[in-house]
Order: sequence, then C-alpha cells, then structure tokens
Amino acid sequence: MRKISPILCALVIMFNISAAQEIGHVGSNLWATPPYATYIDSNFIYVAGASLYLLTNDDLLELVGGVAIPSAAYDVKVSGNYAYLATHTGLQVVDISDPQRCRLAGRAEDTGGHFIGLHGQFALTLAGLHDYTLYVISVANPYQPRRVGEYEHTSIEPEQMEISGDYLYTADLNLGLYVVDISFPPHPSFVGNFRTTYPAYGLDVADNLVLIVGSAWYGGQHHGSLQIFDTSDPYSPVLLAGDSTQTRFFYKISVKDNYAYIYNFGNPPSIEIFDISNPTSPLFHSSHSVDPSSAVSIIAFGPSLFISDLENTVGGIIRYDIADPTEPEYSTMYHTITGVTHVEFLDTRVFASSALAIHSVDITDPTLPQIIQARRDSTFHEGLFVDNSLLYDLRDVLGFRIYDISFHDSLQLIADVRTSSAYDIFVAGGYAYLPVFSGINIFDISVPNSPDSVGHFESEGFAVDIHAIDQYLYILIGGQVDPDIFKFNVIDVSDPAMPAYLSSCDLNGISWSFSIGGSNAYVVGENDSLTVLDISDPANPNIVSKTPFPVECWDIEVDDGYAFIATRESGIAVFDISDPYAPEFVASFDTPGYAHDIKLNLPYVYVADNSSLEILYFSPTSANDPKPLPNTISLSQNYPNPFNAQTTIEYYLPQTGPVTIDIFDIMGRKVETLYNGVKQAGRHAVVWDAGEMSSGVYFYRIRAENDTETRKCLLMK
Repeated sequence: MRKISPILCALVIMFNISAAQEIGHVGSNLWATPPYATYIDSNFIYVAGASLYLLTNDDLLELVGGVAIPSAAYDVKVSGNYAYLATHTGLQVVDISDPQRCRLAGRAEDTGGHFIGLHGQFALTLAGLHDYTLYVISVANPYQPRRVGEYEHTSIEPEQMEISGDYLYTADLNLGLYVVDISFPPHPSFVGNFRTTYPAYGLDVADNLVLIVGSAWYGGQHHGSLQIFDTSDPYSPVLLAGDSTQTRFFYKISVKDNYAYIYNFGNPPSIEIFDISNPTSPLFHSSHSVDPSSAVSIIAFGPSLFISDLENTVGGIIRYDIADPTEPEYSTMYHTITGVTHVEFLDTRVFASSALAIHSVDITDPTLPQIIQARRDSTFHEGLFVDNSLLYDLRDVLGFRIYDISFHDSLQLIADVRTSSAYDIFVAGGYAYLPVFSGINIFDISVPNSPDSVGHFESEGFAVDIHAIDQYLYILIGGQVDPDIFKFNVIDVSDPAMPAYLSSCDLNGISWSFSIGGSNAYVVGENDSLTVLDISDPANPNIVSKTPFPVECWDIEVDDGYAFIATRESGIAVFDISDPYAPEFVASFDTPGYAHDIKLNLPYVYVADNSSLEILYFSPTSANDPKPLPNTISLSQNYPNPFNAQTTIEYYLPQTGPVTIDIFDIMGRKVETLYNGVKQAGRHAVVWDAGEMSSGVYFYRIRAENDTETRKCLLMK
C-alpha cells in the first residue's frame, strides 16, 4: 500500500489516463530519519521517524532493512511479523516478516497520535499535547486495521505511554501518573491520576512498579525527581519512594534488573544510575557524562543501554555496554542518515548524498540495494555528477571534491577544490561548470587530481541549473530584473577562458530545473507548466509549448521520448514528449517522501526522495509501442521481474470478451485469481500484489475464449 497524491490524482483525471500501470516500486535504501522513536527486541533495533529501519542488536549496529513511510512516526511497537507506528495521520502497520524487505501493510486513517501501545489484537494510539484522544484499532488483520473505539479527556499533556497487563500508564506534564483500564479495549475507562512532585516526562513499568521521572525549573536551576509507585492495585497506586535532586533535568528512564537508568537533559547531559533493589528506598549510585545532547529515549536491554539522539546532522543510535550495570561504557554509534537530496549512478552502483555523507549503494539486485560505503563529512552536499569513473561532489560553501570510483568498493579522494558557494555542478568536455550567485565558475579538470580555475561568466542574476553540450552552455538564471522572472540563457564556451553571451529566452515564471533531449530543452519549476524550448539554433532559443502542470517541480530528466519530473510532495510524474509540441502526461508514482532529484537508467528510475533512496521501474504503455497489434491474445512478461511484493502483468485482447487471469504456484496449485470478467479489445494491465505469498517461482495464465497463454515469474522477498 502507498499513499496517493491528490494532486496527481487530479492530473490523471485531467489528462484522462490511467497512469498507475506504467511505473512501480522496485527497492529502496538509505532510509533517512531522526530517531523519533525506538523499539528493541533480541534481534533488532527498530528506529522510526520519516522512515522505519532495522539495525542489528549487537556491537555493530548494522543496517538491515527498512521502508519509507507516508507520514512521520513518533512511536513504534513490534509484535510478531509487524511493526506498528503512531503517525500524525494515523496508525501505520509495516510487514517486517522479511527484515531486509520491509513493506507497508495496512493503515488506519484518522487515528493519529504521538504514542502507541499493543494489547492483544488491538493497537492503541494516543494523541499529543492538550488533546488526550486514545484511539483503539483492531489489528487482527494487520493489512486492514480498523478503528473500534476511542476515549477522550481534556487538559492533559502526555509525554510517554506504556501498557502493562490490562492497564495503560501515561506520564503527564499536568497530571502526573495517568491510568486507564483497557481490559475491554474497545471501551477504555478512566482509573485515575496521581500527582507527581514535578511535571512527569518519562516512565517505565517493571512488574507491579511504575517509575516516573519529572523535572521543574525554579530557584534558578533544574530540579529532578524519581518516584516509584506500587500499582498492584492500579485503582489505588501506593507511592513507595520519591527522590528529588537539584541541578538535574530528569527526562527519560529505563529499568533493568535492580537498576534505573535516567537520562539527565542537563549541561552536560548524563546518565544517572539508581539502585532500586529496594523500591522503597532507591539509592543514587553514580553519574556518567554522555555525548547525546538531544536524547528522546533511553532503553536498557540485555547487556546494552541504547540512547536515541535527535541532534541534527550528528544524531543517531548510541550503544553503551552495561555488562557492568553501574559502569556504562561507550560501544558504538549508528549515525542517522539525514535528507537524501542528490543521486547519481555508474553501472551497478548508485551514489547519493545526505546532509553530511556520500553513500555508495550496490544495485546489482535493484530489489535489494545494499550500502557499500558511507563517507561522512563536515559539511552539506549540494550536488553530485558522475563523468567516466569520477564522482564530483559539490560541498556547500567549501567547493567540490573529486573521487575516483573506478573500484566497486571504494570512493578514493583525488582532489579537493576550494571555491565560492555554488548551487550545482555539471561536467563536460574536460571542464566543470559551477553556477554561483553571480554567474558561472569554470574549472579545467583534464587533469582530475589538479583542477584549475580558468574562467568565469558574469550574469545579472543567480544561476540555478546548467547543462553543457558541445561548445554551448545552457543556463537557467533568475532575478535579473524581477525575482519571479527567470531566463534561459545560452553561453558560447568554445573558449572556456572567455565565455561569451550568445542568446536568451524569457520563461515568465520561477524555474528550477531543465533537461535537454535532442534539439529541445524541457523546463520545470513553479510556473505551473512543463515548458519546451526549441534550441536547434542556439542563437535563437524559443518556446514551442507550455503544458499546464500545477505542481511544484524540483528536477527533470529526459530519455527515450519521456520526461520524468520530481514534483517534491507529489512524487514522480512522467510525460510522453515524442511530440514536443504536445507533451502528454502518462504516468505517476507518489514516492513516500519529497522527491528532490532523479536520474534515469531506463527502465530504472533512481530518486533522491529526502526520506530514502527509491528505485522505480518504468514500462511504457502500448500507446507508445510501435509494434503491430497481434491477432490473438498476447501475454507480456511481468515487470519488474524478479519482483518484491508487487508486479505488473500486461496483456492484449484482439476482441472484446470474457477473460480470466490466474496465478499458480510451482506445484500447479491455483493461489489467486487476478481477474475474471469481460474486457474490451485492446491492451490492459493488472497488478499482482503478492505481499502475503512466500518467495519462489509462480506462473500466471490468461484464458480468453479458446486461447490460453502462460508465463513464469519470480517472487523474491
């Protein structure tokens, strides 16, 4: 299941087409998210935010698998083969039966919350500040969760929620410990609230004990408290102990055996350890400084203590060894991937940039891309370009670097060039062109390990995108006269040391990207259209068509008669540009994040989607297929193949009539009927969702009138 953009749905209707059959999902990696929530079991660490990803629960913290999700998750719990996420729009279920190939399962809209708990066949999501709405969702079928109840209470500010037995416990800033009876989940009932010394920020449940930490600011300093309640009778909790400490901001707590580990959100941050072997008299044991400065959770599990840190650009999951429970020792850290914004490829590798790293990803199996290497940096990355076996990395205000990528498993730095802040980089003919605020900087890179600045073209506005072909440099420039009016400029760079202005064309709108195909340039941005320019005469570029397209666009690439557009919030849109005077919208795929950058290696499409690297598969429909139509039924090979979860099957009917499409396993047993009814003559397609099938060889068969045809496909999970 994936989200559907309302905007692209409107476009499908506007252009009177069926687009979903032409482009589909193949694989993903580089799941990027701050670790808003963490769940741990004996095998994996589950990290949720803009994505859900799994790490090995060991000393290495290796990335295993994941999936980008349609809306940000704030909490996660796991049961069996499913992960349950509380998002701001509703419960999201993820199938983790194959940890390497996690996939979205069911979703319950209008059950949004910041916290989640599981109770039997029910998931309970709790809304955030000032609006205590507890939604109860049946997850008996994780692919079809449904809301079955809710409970509301006002003036409550929950900070953490845990379920133990038939009771739900909440740490609340206003009310302290808040208890709800969920013995009959569809109808939760209020038990009571019990005041704590300070506003409650965190809690943990251990047997019949609920431990709550809270903090308050007064007298010019923070004061922290640890309180322990005996909840043997949840209707009458007994306060066993209350401890108050000055100069501590107690924020989160985790209990393991006879020790409570408390994260102190102070300066410096620390882990405070209490001996709770006697819960009526907890003893402060020791304090240990830690690196995380913006921790959102602390979890003691097995011989490890895990801290989830939200610190921008350097956050992640930090593991401390607590084999000696009173002496946490730093072990390792998984650095969060933040914002996948640019993508390039070479052969069986994709290169993608995130906030502070360059990633090399093996796509030999596009359904299961694997990270080869991550090269962390100290600055942001503004663009990537691959030319021959060299990767050019544009580094914010620090210039650009050149890497030798001729070896599959390495990124070898061969040059580090310092220059003024640039917005993009394009390489052609032994030169690198960098658009800067005042024009274009030109570098001779014929000797890659010793680039040399050779020229500069001064412009009246800021250059946002460039392409170089032969002796010409094509530039999108904005802000020359009006900040909302962009121009398409052509520069003669036959002598790169002395670039010369040649021509210009007004675009009448904000434009962010263009791509060149044949003798045409295709421009997109915020101007509500796909604009096509004829550049066959570089001295006289002119607009030949403007196709309405009311979507904010960030990038465009063209190949093989199609234009692929990254539409930010609405994913990828595809236009047939075989007739540049009348481009036709033919397909769309709404990616889970924000589509920033795309590269084409047809039939594959690589997308830097902010929350992940996405790999899509594109197959044209018969409208663009020059082959003659057969006079008998025709069954095409499914795509993608091999596939994971979903694949598309196309077929042709020479005449209107009844048709049946069945799926059989390797033993010849029918496992599903995809269609059984009447179809008009012509080409059609059907999507097989094999999410609940096991990996292996399957056969799909079409029967129409007296004709039958069968093909084989391979499901790989």
